Amino acid sequence: MVPEERPAMTPRRSPAVRIGVGVIAVLLVVLAATGAADRGGAAGVEAGFQRALVAFAVARALNGVISVVQGTEVAVQPAGVGVNLAPGQILDPVNDLVERFSWVMLASTTSFGVQRLLLEILAWPGVSLMLAVLAGLLVWALWQTEGPLARRRGWLLRVALFVAIVRFLVPALAVSGEAIHEAFIEPRYTAAVAGLEEAAGRLGELSRQPGQGGAAPDPSLMDRLKRWYSETGAALDVDTRVEEYRVLASRSVEQTIELIVIFAFQTILLPLAFLWLIGLAYRSLVRAWREGARR
Repeated sequence: MVPEERPAMTPRRSPAVRIGVGVIAVLLVVLAATGAADRGGAAGVEAGFQRALVAFAVARALNGVISVVQGTEVAVQPAGVGVNLAPGQILDPVNDLVERFSWVMLASTTSFGVQRLLLEILAWPGVSLMLAVLAGLLVWALWQTEGPLARRRGWLLRVALFVAIVRFLVPALAVSGEAIHEAFIEPRYTAAVAGLEEAAGRLGELSRQPGQGGAAPDPSLMDRLKRWYSETGAALDVDTRVEEYRVLASRSVEQTIELIVIFAFQTILLPLAFLWLIGLAYRSLVRAWREGARR
């Protein structure tokens, strides 16, 4: 009699591989079930969202002050000699940049808002249940030498990895982004925001200095002398005031660009780099699994 042929057994992975995959699967399922990763991600997204709102509010306040200054003209007339100062012309580049910065901050706040929404969607228990089922099937298949699960280990691995990436992508991005911000970016962000607040305050003070308000009706001789003395000093100090406007404009441009770089990095470059690294890791793991199956 010809012996009945039995289907070839699928070779099992080494005990170290099976144990390692099992431990990782259990950790991922626990993280998904307890929501620990979601809480960390939500805290990171909320912190970034609040920073974007603060920076946007400061920029809009500066824009409002510049708009007021652009509509004024400082005029002093000591001894009948008129001296006019139009600070709005000096601040035009700053105003244009702040307008563009508003669009960057709108994109940044939208990005953080989308991340917050995705966190809520991916925290749905159905996603965690799907991950737990796939992880259990994968671990079970690793300990089998024959049967349908043993022959579909590669497929189970790819699907389980994909679901795990989808489940933890946003929390991991938010936590890593917040860690990078606290380690490297926080001092630059704080300095830039403080600088813009200081510039807005100083511009407001300069716009209220003598030469812009109307005089009281029918001033006395002493009041006219005081006003003449004040305007004479202001006229002699016009160059200093022009230079101060220029310094404030230059600093405001630098600090606005600094904030643009910070938020572009956090909401555009960092997510793209993170996705690229995740994709690279996914392809490397699948390739290593296939190469191990051929041995």
